[in-house]
Amino acid sequence: VQLAKDKNNLQWEGIKGQWKGAMAAAGTLFVPVKLAVEFESSMADVRKVVDFKTQEEYQSMQRDILNLSRKIPMTGKELAAIVAAGGQSGVAKENLTGFASDAAKMGVAFNMAAGQAGEAMATLSNVLQIPIPKISRLGDAINHLSDNANSKASDIVNVLTRIGSDIKQLGMTETQGAAWGSTFLSMGKAPELAAQAIKGMVTSLSVLKAGKGEEYLKQLGLSTEEFAKAMNKDANGAMLDLLSRVKRLDKDAQFPMLMEMFGQQYADDALMMANNAEEYNRQLHLLEERDPSGNLK
Repeated sequence: VQLAKDKNNLQWEGIKGQWKGAMAAAGTLFVPVKLAVEFESSMADVRKVVDFKTQEEYQSMQRDILNLSRKIPMTGKELAAIVAAGGQSGVAKENLTGFASDAAKMGVAFNMAAGQAGEAMATLSNVLQIPIPKISRLGDAINHLSDNANSKASDIVNVLTRIGSDIKQLGMTETQGAAWGSTFLSMGKAPELAAQAIKGMVTSLSVLKAGKGEEYLKQLGLSTEEFAKAMNKDANGAMLDLLSRVKRLDKDAQFPMLMEMFGQQYADDALMMANNAEEYNRQLHLLEERDPSGNLK
């Protein structure tokens, strides 16, 4: 009886081994099929937002995305999601592959989901009026800030997409906006609060530029005409000059002055910026393009 039982056990172990081997083999076949189905599903989303004139155009886009997946650590499904985000945001069809490549690299570097990176890149292009083929340079600048400041790249992108149109209207550059946002983030502000602070300060600076607050500017040694002219010439420099003049006041007079110019809601943000102007300038300096001799280009 024991011999028969042992024999049955051996047979059962053999069957289980064969079954596990079969399931493992099936799994290796199932994964590529599953990926192919997911990719086709993502390409269906691309087809909804991109006007392919012919089936060959569509298949060519498929091939481009799959080829890209061999060069960038993202699946075809993830890259297709980026292309779909780009197409929905109005990226020209001929720029979509390059857009996907840049957004994918940004997503990997910034630890962002594929579709999120594509949406952020398209939004930055739109609000900052930077052509898609050139947006990767801004991505490099943001990554450089993240590597050298107490701020995360994804958070800088979050702030910049919220404030992009505001800073452009004021006359500041995208890199100045990125450094401004990064400085607030470095001081511990959450992205949405950093963006809100910058928006509030931009509004107040625009009001001062328009001629309001003459008595307060006069106390700082400025006329409304001088301030408006300085803002038109170099908005960033004019803002820093204004804050430095406030810092030269007696300590007890600084916050009341900022309350008059920036309002109660944003006076503390303006004071934070005034107190951390050195850090802001350091981050701006990180983004300046210089030749091998160290001179500004």
